[in-house]
Amino acid sequence: DVKQLNLSGHILQSTSAWKQVQLFDLSGKHCYSSMDYQPTIMLPASLNGLYIIQVLYPDNKKITKKVKL
Repeated sequence: DVKQLNLSGHILQSTSAWKQVQLFDLSGKHCYSSMDYQPTIMLPASLNGLYIIQVLYPDNKKITKKVKL
């Protein structure tokens, strides 16, 4: 089961259902989270720069990526 995240601008898409999405700035400050699964989510337009995104899946696997918004 390959889990992929695609980010285009402020639009995040996941090929697998997830439990939680969290976004942190590079200092570790929490900037965004969602626990309502949707295959596509729009991240706030006010977020610009480098961030760390963490996605937790129902099988408790986690993907962590550095992203530029």
